[in-house]
Amino acid sequence: MSRGHGTLNVVNNKAYIVVSLPVTVFSKSAAAPSVADGILTAKELKANETVFREAIKKGLKVKTEQAESVFSTILLNLPKGGHHEPDRSAELTAMIVAPLSLTAGKIGPIDVINMLWAKDAQQLKLKATVTPKGQAERSELFELTPKAAQHRFFDAPAK
Repeated sequence: MSRGHGTLNVVNNKAYIVVSLPVTVFSKSAAAPSVADGILTAKELKANETVFREAIKKGLKVKTEQAESVFSTILLNLPKGGHHEPDRSAELTAMIVAPLSLTAGKIGPIDVINMLWAKDAQQLKLKATVTPKGQAERSELFELTPKAAQHRFFDAPAK
């Protein structure tokens, strides 16, 4: 997944979120020394994993029916693949599980608020999909920015 992109997949009453964030969005956290050069190593990730999780909990919000979802799981990884250096990257991939209300995405909207921004991180393109029985039922794409940091997905009930 490329930097500044993400997905939010709703299955039953859970959101499975994957986002690729530039490490510079953590420059105001306790992990600032580790990301000051714009690169995060596997060793720095391991040493600051709790700090990154806390920053994500504070900076990325998912709400349904006016209630904020408490993330039940946040897994963090450096991206892998042919165009990434092993054990070091300018981006961090977060995989998040968030419990939702039973109506989320079906008859009730899902609000997403992102406050994780940096000079080189001015967008988060998020594709949200509702997949109740293995097939996409609804899908919506929105680009969050510092000026449009919140979006209400699935505002109208499903047909």
